[in-house]
Amino acid sequence: MTLAAAILPLGDASAASVRTWDKVADCESGGDWTTVSSGSPTYYGGLQFSAATWSAYGGTRFAPQANLATKQQQILIAEEVLRGQGESAWPVCGPRAGLGDDHAAPYPDAPPPMAPGMSPIVGVGDINSTGVADFLARDASTGHLYSYMGKGDGTFTGRTDLGGGWSQYDMIVGVDDINRTGVPDLLARDPSTGHLYSYMGKGDGTFTGRTDLGGGWNQYDLLIGAGDLNNTGVPDLLARDRNGDLWVYMGIGNGTFTGRTRIGGGWDQYDTIVGVGDINRTGVPDLLARDPSTGHLYSYMGRGDGTFTGRTDLGGGWNQYDALTGPGDINNTGVADLLARDRSTGHLYSYMGRGDGTFTGRTDIGYGYDIYA
Repeated sequence: MTLAAAILPLGDASAASVRTWDKVADCESGGDWTTVSSGSPTYYGGLQFSAATWSAYGGTRFAPQANLATKQQQILIAEEVLRGQGESAWPVCGPRAGLGDDHAAPYPDAPPPMAPGMSPIVGVGDINSTGVADFLARDASTGHLYSYMGKGDGTFTGRTDLGGGWSQYDMIVGVDDINRTGVPDLLARDPSTGHLYSYMGKGDGTFTGRTDLGGGWNQYDLLIGAGDLNNTGVPDLLARDRNGDLWVYMGIGNGTFTGRTRIGGGWDQYDTIVGVGDINRTGVPDLLARDPSTGHLYSYMGRGDGTFTGRTDLGGGWNQYDALTGPGDINNTGVADLLARDRSTGHLYSYMGRGDGTFTGRTDIGYGYDIYA
């Protein structure tokens, strides 16, 4: 059996019960969720993921290899593969187990995890009008969203509870000020309907109720708050589809966006893409993207017309992190910074922007951030 490494067009099947996944695992691995195949190439876990597929569909947020993840975690990633490729991802065992005919959710009462590539720690800009960038974090087990306010020295206050109900979303995106009030806003996607919702910042660290921006957003596996890419004074939104094409939606200034424009293909080589703000002092926001096969992080500099330059390699070692986010300027230097969570320890680290498109070494902000998912 071979699980394809690439993200393919959306398949027909979209969910399966735990009982059916057990049948697939019995066929693939004898029901051993910790197994590693002895052949070449090597496959991992009860459902026999390749390393590339496990990474491409976000499994590394749980464990470096599928066999090191729990049964539930393996099934959650298998659900992503099933949505992307259909039962043919398991060409023998999928049809034999009836995978394409079972449309029941495996964990119907569980909140959806963040979509692959999305960070549960969300850089959101200055939401309390202090002039310093802040960030949000979602606790999937409770559905509560918390804010951490920037102090201006690269550190943050303790968390403030913004309330529950956020576990219905698999994407929460800090999108900056899309309605010209001077306060950053949020976007959130409901995976059960494909609708995208906006929450407008009030300026005191809280948000208004949601506004429905319409459906059809399930075609994307990644949404990125990019900042103002075309120098109109309104931030824009990037979206990657499951074919690896990157699209831009330009902000209109009233909380909505124009239709999409294609930027280019090949973006599925990255497992996460981060709108990081202006890291090279050109006045235009830039992007970061991580290649999971090498652990290298790349920068793409904004040109100011909604497009980007070619990539620059910022070096390796970034695979140790399962969450990357651009909060904005957290140390009052006028340059955007980066936050990264270490998957093995739960520590959160800051990397300060130098202004030339690179970052300083990391500083430990603290531990306990692995409660967010």
